[in-house]
Amino acid sequence: MPDTEYQSGFSFSYSVAASNQNNVPVSVDYRAYLEPDVPGEGHTEEAFEIDIRYFSLGLRDGDTSYFNVQAAPPINLDAASNLLFGHLRLNATYTYDSGDKLSVDLFVGTFNDFEYAEGAQKRTYTFKSSKLVVFDVPKGYTFEKVFGEGMSNGEKYYIVSSVVHLEPGDTVTVGGANYSVGNVDYSFSPTKRTIQFRVE
Repeated sequence: MPDTEYQSGFSFSYSVAASNQNNVPVSVDYRAYLEPDVPGEGHTEEAFEIDIRYFSLGLRDGDTSYFNVQAAPPINLDAASNLLFGHLRLNATYTYDSGDKLSVDLFVGTFNDFEYAEGAQKRTYTFKSSKLVVFDVPKGYTFEKVFGEGMSNGEKYYIVSSVVHLEPGDTVTVGGANYSVGNVDYSFSPTKRTIQFRVE
């Protein structure tokens, strides 16, 4: 079975299950880019957009966060190798119910690992990056419903399917209770999306 063709990025439109104090996002377009460390400073490599098949993003306040993206073929392996230790960037463009758009780099980290595997029916290309991040601009959200919840290592967590720009330090209201957000883990493909966040 051949690999499925994918567009460079992928978009989600969804029924609103979260709101913030200003506006409500109703869709988001995710795109990933591989870039030189310092463009124009003696580098001959060209940046290129990665065709996203799946990505995971783990945000940790004051600790090492990570972004891994599985790409759809074809991939120029030589070009990717030349950009090792450059930047791997995840961009999200949110569209709000007012029609306004907001483009945000959710993560820009060091491209520090690349994996390639080929089987009888599928080729897999995975780009990995990490970075020490400090989040200092908290936002507030109210979730009208959650996809799941639980406890892990003594910490409560929630899982939502809404696409919001959620980061550690944000304030959330779930079921009338207010929490501060801890670790946040995004897991997204063109057909499935979840955001799991721990609360304090």
